[in-house]
Amino acid sequence: MLRSLLLVPFLLVVSVSANAESWKTDSVLNKERSAGSCRPGGTYTLDLTGSVFTATNAAGKMFSITLPADGAVKHAFKSSTGASLEIVGNAKARDLEIINSAYGCRWKMVPK
Repeated sequence: MLRSLLLVPFLLVVSVSANAESWKTDSVLNKERSAGSCRPGGTYTLDLTGSVFTATNAAGKMFSITLPADGAVKHAFKSSTGASLEIVGNAKARDLEIINSAYGCRWKMVPK
């Protein structure tokens, strides 16, 4: 009985960590779809653990949200400087963009 109790927590940990993905990205300005005044982007760490998607940059955690099963993302958030941004795309496919609609800027999240 004790042996079976010890195995269950171990299997749970393995199952949770198998669904965790973390990667770094550079946000590359999409010049064709952005205004001339837009600046180059920064580096981010993205994490997808189960259905929870988290984005962090040098200033700290930006947001953490729950995604649908297909990994689709459309989430508005504030940058560390207070800019209103939106991240769109698909986290499971690592196909993401950050948009600043107020200034007409768009950055592609390119995995490192």
